[in-house]
Parts: sequence; structure tokens; C-alpha cells
Amino acid sequence: MENYDRNFGFLIQDVARLMKCAYDRRIKDAGLTPAQWFALANLRRCDGLTQQQLADQMDMARAPLSKMLSRLEKGNWVQRLPDDTDKRANRIYLTDKIQHILPTLQNEAEDLFAYIWGDLAEEKREGIIDFLVDAKQRLLSEVEQD
Repeated sequence: MENYDRNFGFLIQDVARLMKCAYDRRIKDAGLTPAQWFALANLRRCDGLTQQQLADQMDMARAPLSKMLSRLEKGNWVQRLPDDTDKRANRIYLTDKIQHILPTLQNEAEDLFAYIWGDLAEEKREGIIDFLVDAKQRLLSEVEQD
């Protein structure tokens, strides 16, 4: 019988879920829902995504994403502008409002990562990061074959 507590797939999923829960708890006073900060984080990584690209990155359906973006737009967190090349698409851009909360979000993320890493040596940390980057690239090449 397999020990699921040591199963790679379950561990990756559990660690990602628990990191998200811990981060949500740390930033709950920021006034954003977990899904909203996740959308903002994805836009910070790549501002100007189309709604479809953002939906894909968030593994989210377009309809609920559109509703969430409407709330973010009303709160002046994002603005949706027509795509220059595809009139059917909108691109989503962060507004300057994110600059007010960004230091808090970054500090909480850094503190959480420091807690997670504990006293693990830098060399081992880099090895884990290198492995995950390689795994991501291999998986992207397999997914993109479809």
C-alpha cells in the first residue's frame, strides 16, 4: 500500500494548498479575497494578459473570472482595455493602486518563505528550485504538444 504522505504528487499539491492558506491568513486585512490577490499576483508577473490567458494561468473558467475582474475594476485595482490586435479580447492591466499594498504583500510572502525554508542550507534550496524549474519546463513541453 502506497504511503500518500510521501507521494510526490500529493506532497506538491498539499504544500501549494497550505502555502496559499497560510498566505491568505497573513494578508486577510489587505481587503482582497484569495482569488483576487492571486489574479493580481499573476498580473504582476505578466501585466497586460488577455482574460483568456489570465483564466488559463489561474486554472479558472472565464465567466467567474470576468465577475471577479469587474469587482477588481470597481475597486480600481485593474483596468480592462481592448486588445489592439483582437477586437474580441480585452487585456487586463494593474493600476497604480497596487503600489500601496505591494510592500505588504511582498513582505508577508518573504516571511512565509523564510518560515517554510527554515534552516535548510542555501545549496539545498537552490537544488529544490532548480528541480522544480526543470520539472515545470518538461511538463510545459508535454502539455504544449496537444
